[in-house]
Amino acid sequence: MSEGQKIVVTLRGGRYTVGVQDPGCDPVVSVLPGSLEEVLAQVPALVTRAAAQWQGSHQYPKTTRVTVPPPTPARTVTPARTVTPATPTKPKLF
Repeated sequence: MSEGQKIVVTLRGGRYTVGVQDPGCDPVVSVLPGSLEEVLAQVPALVTRAAAQWQGSHQYPKTTRVTVPPPTPARTVTPARTVTPATPTKPKLF
């Protein structure tokens, strides 16, 4: 076991979740049925499996972020106004 390695056992809904983590590595998590004694008996095998996984790769592959361009705003069509020439109400003197 390396220094700083964590093993976390959580009971929720009648199932145990066991997580193993080493500094600089992503955690390895397993959900196990059974009693606490049965789950604890499996912990050394889980630690060995996690160490073997970390030998190949310390972290899970990074995903590439896909940038989606913002949607173009919907174009609203405004009906054209009919412009009628203004008729003078007073006669032009000059």
